[in-house]
Formats: sequence, structure tokens, C-alpha cells
Amino acid sequence: MCVCRCLCPEPYPEANVEFLKSNGIKLFQFGIEGYKHRTGCLVGCLRKLQRWCLTSVFDEYQRFAAAKARVADQRFMEMFDVSSLKNVPMPFSCSKR
Repeated sequence: MCVCRCLCPEPYPEANVEFLKSNGIKLFQFGIEGYKHRTGCLVGCLRKLQRWCLTSVFDEYQRFAAAKARVADQRFMEMFDVSSLKNVPMPFSCSKR
């Protein structure tokens, strides 16, 4: 199964949704507001999918976000529910930390 991930909160364009459906691509839309540090949040959520412990996720986030680190971003990562994505094939290796 192919997967498409979208971080924007706006509705995904209907033409794109139809393309994804007709090509068997599953869309995951996470809806992170534009004022947030999207890249850090995405990587943090990815690390949770890779089964990193939350402490390691936060350590990496803070190391790269530095002065841009936000408590709201860490809260988003902490609350990100990986249980609904457990059956999604991951085309990368899962390293445990």
C-alpha cells in the first residue's frame, strides 16, 4: 500500500483525493497549523512510529529546534496516536531507541 502524508490543516484538494483513491494511495492528514514547527513535529511523530521512547524523541527535537522549540509541539508529539497507524507498512527500517 502506498501512503501520502499531509501536514496542512486545510481540506485536501478533491482532485488530489480522487487521484489517490484511483491509485490505491492512502492519505494521512495530520493538520499541523502553519505557525508550528512542522518539520520537528513530523520527525517526532515518525520517531514514535519507529518506537523511540518519548525522552529520546524530545531530546532529538530540542537538539535540532534549539530556540524554536515549543512546548505545544512537544505536546502534539506526545498526544500523537500511533495505534491507528500500526498496520501501515513502513518503507524504512524501524530503529529502536
